[in-house]
Amino acid sequence: MTDKMLNQILTNINQLVYKNEDYAIRSIDSNIDIVNINDKDCIDQNSYEFYDFILIKNNDMTSTLKYVGIILDMVTDLHFYLLPNFRGKGYLQASLNTSILPFLSFHDEDRKVQRLSFKESQIKEYFMNQFGFKSIGGYEAEKI
Repeated sequence: MTDKMLNQILTNINQLVYKNEDYAIRSIDSNIDIVNINDKDCIDQNSYEFYDFILIKNNDMTSTLKYVGIILDMVTDLHFYLLPNFRGKGYLQASLNTSILPFLSFHDEDRKVQRLSFKESQIKEYFMNQFGFKSIGGYEAEKI
C-alpha cells in the first residue's frame, strides 16, 4: 500500500468518512485506536476483505486532527504512515514497543515475530536503532 493511499485513508478517518457502525473504532490505549475497514471502501478493491488499521492519536492540543498516523496491519508486514508535520515528534516511540507490538502479539499467538519491509535503507536503520529490529537481509527486518 502506498503512502498516498494511507494518507487518503487517514484523511477519510479524520473527516469521519467511515463513521457508520460497520467501522467502529476501538481504543487500544490512550495513544492508539484500531479500526477494521473493508478494502472496497478504502482502496477500491473488489475482494471485500477487511483490514485492521492502527491509528496513532494526536497529542497536539492546538491541532484539530484526531489521528496523525496510520498503520495497515497486513499480518506478515506493517505499513506505516505519519503525516509529514508530525514526523520526528516521538509518536512511534510512544507507541510501537509499548502498545502496538504487544497488542498484535497478544491477540495472535502465532505472531511473536513481527517483520517489516522498507523502501529505503535509511528507514530500516531508523527502526533497527530506535525500536530494536534486527536485519534479516535486504530491506527487511524483524523483531521478536
